[in-house]
Amino acid sequence: MIRSMFTPATTKEAQDHILKMIPAPPESVAVGAMRAMWSPAFWRDDTIDFPMLEIAAATSKFITLEGLQRRFPKAELLRIEGTGHFLMMEKPAEFNRILLDWLAVRR
Repeated sequence: MIRSMFTPATTKEAQDHILKMIPAPPESVAVGAMRAMWSPAFWRDDTIDFPMLEIAAATSKFITLEGLQRRFPKAELLRIEGTGHFLMMEKPAEFNRILLDWLAVRR
């Protein structure tokens, strides 16, 4: 499953690091994350009206601005080219710059 989250642009170094890191925590961490993602409390229809930034891989088809704005009307979506699911590890400098720039405007 993890390998399917890589793209051809994911470096071997990043892949090796991620594949080593993912199984390190106890299984209960993954179980808790999966339960939370499928919890009815997570998938409510109410809106959360505050600024929100989603930084996503350019290839992600799961995340759309329209989908985000149904729950988060003030959501913004920025994408990073040449990354897979682990974009914050594949291009950490670009990810951090985007996040810090976005936060700086909201001080």
